[in-house]
Amino acid sequence: MRKLLMSTLIVAMLACSPLAAQGLKSCMMVGPYAGYTIGFGDAFDDYEIGNVKYSNGPNLNFGGNIHYGLSDKMMIGGDLYVQRYSGSAEGPGIDISESDTELNFLFSGLYALSYMKASMLLLNAGAGIYGDESTEFGIYGGIMYEKMVGRTMSLFVNPRLHFVLADETVTMLQLAVGLHFWLGNTGSPMN
Repeated sequence: MRKLLMSTLIVAMLACSPLAAQGLKSCMMVGPYAGYTIGFGDAFDDYEIGNVKYSNGPNLNFGGNIHYGLSDKMMIGGDLYVQRYSGSAEGPGIDISESDTELNFLFSGLYALSYMKASMLLLNAGAGIYGDESTEFGIYGGIMYEKMVGRTMSLFVNPRLHFVLADETVTMLQLAVGLHFWLGNTGSPMN
């Protein structure tokens, strides 16, 4: 009985180790990120009224995400991140700067385009709720590049283009950099 238990334990450990990982199925990754966002279109154009120049736009953001592997090439999950916006008004006798933040919740899917030695390229797309007070629906798409820096940790870069479908469509380009920790029964698929 003891030999059977030890053999089963050894087989289970080998099957669940990062070295035995095949694809994304049953893998879980979670991690924080920080980034910068640039706004495009009328919603972020500078404008003047009289002698006062107004400008606004998104800038720093930070958050976290979690994804779970449904198949060898597909993961689903979500992001929760805080987006900072800044605005200013300048003119004769006026110099005002303000900032505001909003909480965004995104549902996402990741699709593995390619696996390389200790790295991976993923297609990233989804939809979400943007804003705290005036919640708006939006969609986004981008790519994610993962590079392993340990057996269960990777660095990632994730540029994404967001389209927030408000009264006036808001377009933003977000570049995020962060860490992923690979959890679960298979660890990282890149080892």
